Amino acid sequence: EAIALNAKRGKTHGLCAYGYKKGDDGKFQIVDNEAQVVRRIFNMSLEGLGTYTIAKRLNADKIPTKFNQFSGYFRKKDRYTNQITVYKKENIIWRGNVIHDIIKNPVYKGVRLWNGEAVPIPAILTEQLWQEVNDNLENNRKKVGKRDEYHYLLNGIIFCAECNSEFRGKKRLKG
Repeated sequence: EAIALNAKRGKTHGLCAYGYKKGDDGKFQIVDNEAQVVRRIFNMSLEGLGTYTIAKRLNADKIPTKFNQFSGYFRKKDRYTNQITVYKKENIIWRGNVIHDIIKNPVYKGVRLWNGEAVPIPAILTEQLWQEVNDNLENNRKKVGKRDEYHYLLNGIIFCAECNSEFRGKKRLKG
């Protein structure tokens, strides 16, 4: 298949990881300003900041996400009600899970995995820094235990009349 052959040659298709774009030759090319943000993310993580704190800092500094450069909409389906919420791509902000995925992604050390095979691409980070941050990632997580999940019948049904924010049920043992 052509996509698999191109992938083995270091070429890309579809949306590239943050920090990269498709070059004129079809291969991964580093985007300098996004690569600086990737390095900043890894350095903040190495300093001991958690992924959600890193996301808050990037949002406070108005650092654009990958989606911000696109027009159009992003659709998300609520798993309880099957209701679809539409977001403008230009309004997508950084989230902790996105930061986590960036840190775990081996492309930043110059390795793209395709069907279990490692394909070399331009690296934004040294392999040593990538490994050090990934080893340290578990240390940055708060040891709070498993998050409780609440399944209320009215989740996704009741909304604020003024701001249209969703109300969700939550149970607290104290307070």
